[in-house]
Amino acid sequence: MPAPALRTITDVLRNADGSLYAGLLEIRWSPGQTPDGSTTAGGRIRQTITAGALSLNLVPATYTVRYLAPGMEATETWVVPTGSGVLTVANIKQ
Repeated sequence: MPAPALRTITDVLRNADGSLYAGLLEIRWSPGQTPDGSTTAGGRIRQTITAGALSLNLVPATYTVRYLAPGMEATETWVVPTGSGVLTVANIKQ
């Protein structure tokens, strides 16, 4: 079976005060089946964000995302759909 198609997520992340986010994103997912029928093992990746710049590729699935920066921690859920084209956080945040 071919590898599942990846979706690109590109965005500029900002803090509540409008300043650019600088910190770590911890992205976790559970084992399971993706919408296209591929099977994924559970796992985690960490992405360092500098000057708000986010760019990463993910398999269509549901993710738990933790924002970790000095003096701040927040968690949200992302649902990456199948399809084509570039997504922003606003497109996938639940």
